Amino acid sequence: MISKRTVFHAFEDFGFVKDVTLVRNKESGQLRDFCFVTFTERNAALGALEAASVGSVWLGSRLVTAEPARPRRSAARAPQSLPTVPVSLAESVTAEPRGQRRRRRGRSSGACHADRLPAELLEQILSLLPLRYQLTAQAVSRRWHAVVAGLLARRAEILLDRDFADAGERVSMDSAAHCPSLLSLDMSSGFFTFSQQRLRRLVRACPLLEDVTLPSYYVCDEATVLVLLRHLPRLRRLQLLPGTQLTGQSLALLPGSLRQLSLPCGWLSSEHVRHVARCHQLRELELTGVARLKTADLAAALAGCRRLERLSAARLGPPPQLYLPPEGLARLVSLDVSDAPGVTDETLRRLPELAPALTALNVQGCDGVTESGLAHLDRLCHLQSLDVGYVCDVTDHVLYRLRALPLRELRLAQDATGSARFTETGVVGLAVALPSLALLDLSCVDCISEGLVERLESDLPDRRSLGVYVGGTSLERCGQPTSDRVRLLRYITVPGGRRLLTAEQLWNESEEAEVPTIADWRRPPCE
Repeated sequence: MISKRTVFHAFEDFGFVKDVTLVRNKESGQLRDFCFVTFTERNAALGALEAASVGSVWLGSRLVTAEPARPRRSAARAPQSLPTVPVSLAESVTAEPRGQRRRRRGRSSGACHADRLPAELLEQILSLLPLRYQLTAQAVSRRWHAVVAGLLARRAEILLDRDFADAGERVSMDSAAHCPSLLSLDMSSGFFTFSQQRLRRLVRACPLLEDVTLPSYYVCDEATVLVLLRHLPRLRRLQLLPGTQLTGQSLALLPGSLRQLSLPCGWLSSEHVRHVARCHQLRELELTGVARLKTADLAAALAGCRRLERLSAARLGPPPQLYLPPEGLARLVSLDVSDAPGVTDETLRRLPELAPALTALNVQGCDGVTESGLAHLDRLCHLQSLDVGYVCDVTDHVLYRLRALPLRELRLAQDATGSARFTETGVVGLAVALPSLALLDLSCVDCISEGLVERLESDLPDRRSLGVYVGGTSLERCGQPTSDRVRLLRYITVPGGRRLLTAEQLWNESEEAEVPTIADWRRPPCE
């Protein structure tokens, strides 16, 4: 039985409901199949319309459709002196049960041809649809609604780039609330109409969420993170993008089950970083660009993260040898301290003791590193990926000592701060002596010439395959070598702000292709 109370409870989540008007038949006195819901705020009415358009408003077991109310013709022609009450299009919503509305219009209730398909085949066909089309298909028939409801109940992941890429407009967060078994949700693409009220309804409908990526561009704040941490006790991965207005007070609610945490927030307060120590199961931590971060607070946070495997501390002021635990992090395999003013020769000297299992190291742009500090890198016996780009003190002697490492990826890109001190002979000797080397970055290096390719082709063994970034060098306009041993990648990995741009490069700066990784460098570049 539909009453004012049931309609009120169905729409009160969208905002304050001012009035609910049920329409009765003048002859029989029975309720008709529609009613009027009046909100006090425009945004509340728009939210109800948007939620009803994706099939997320229900009255009991019946799906509700909604549309803006239209004034009656007789009321529009009424004299101004009459005591009429105008109904605003932006403040009212007409709600109507789907089944009764179909019968009122005289539509046939017979099954369509697709309804005659076997249940397994129909479920397989509907499972191939993107999420936004599955939500629309719920309104076709009761059978389709039951099939789609079963698919949504088992759905564990929503990727906005895949599920809503062709929507052409932003989608309500209520779309994800149809998936109670949802485990992963990525909202970084900006397809969702984001609000704290919608987020609260989402996390209540999906209590099993473990992986959440919040949007950026100053949309999220402290209250947003509080909503997540209060309602998602099983959260294992929380990623905030740059631009999030977070001071860190909500970090006191971080669950102990968290495995990955990304906090690239410039407003993050230093004393609140200590709460990260609550996450004893933490595997990955990113604190890139946190301003005014104190050494003692970061050291206290890392002291409770003994299982940490990946740490991104780019552009941080404190020296790594002071905030890493004195006994070291035995499981740490990846460390990014690029553009960090606190990285010095002493850091590289202590690093083999503090992170003995390190396989990936990024010291790009660390001006405090000299040749004597780089000489200690050969003590990292498990190192497979090394980035010493923009470091001017890389010499042939440093490259010679790197031959003892099992490197697969080496980046030696240079910027506008100075010329490279290593030579073409040192690069060729390193490439030939390292059988595991698969990717070499020489972007904007001024000491190489066309003879580099000839020497690599002649010295490399037949079964070797080496990809070389040559963007911004004299090899950029050369053709591909005849042999498969060397592959020239014409990408410039150096950002435009760190190199001297020519007029042609400055004109095409916005048209640069995405830089591939070591996993896909064999793919032919875009010509």
